[in-house]
Amino acid sequence: SIEKIISSHKVQNEITIYSRFSGVIFKKSPDLNEGSFFKKGQELFQIIDLSQLWALVKVNQEDLEFLKNTHQAILFVEGVKGKQEITLENINPIINAQDKMLEARFNVPNVKQIYYPNMFAQVEIFQKPQKMKILPKEAVLIKGGKAIVF
Repeated sequence: SIEKIISSHKVQNEITIYSRFSGVIFKKSPDLNEGSFFKKGQELFQIIDLSQLWALVKVNQEDLEFLKNTHQAILFVEGVKGKQEITLENINPIINAQDKMLEARFNVPNVKQIYYPNMFAQVEIFQKPQKMKILPKEAVLIKGGKAIVF
């Protein structure tokens, strides 16, 4: 504690700083250097919680309806074994004018802390099951480039 440092009348080479939050130090204040002073309430570090991340996925505008009917999505990250089921949280309503892509945000559970910000990932998106009529392959005849069903 501060009182202990004052009463010892000794210069401390190191001091332990405790945070009220758990997480990972993401950024250090540029004002924090060896020998520098800091005041109560001054921001020294930015701490981030990596237990829940977002995957920002670029999707072609033609696939918007498919994306809206997302049932399940699977995340694959380079350098990480296995796959992770993720959930669609938000579809950004603004389409990028340059590449005609839109951005979807998926929640990525990261309890084991195996994913980190800015990793490259691929996402497989699965549509909700839909009712449709199914015909046996043999019932379809191809004649003159057209499909005919009897």
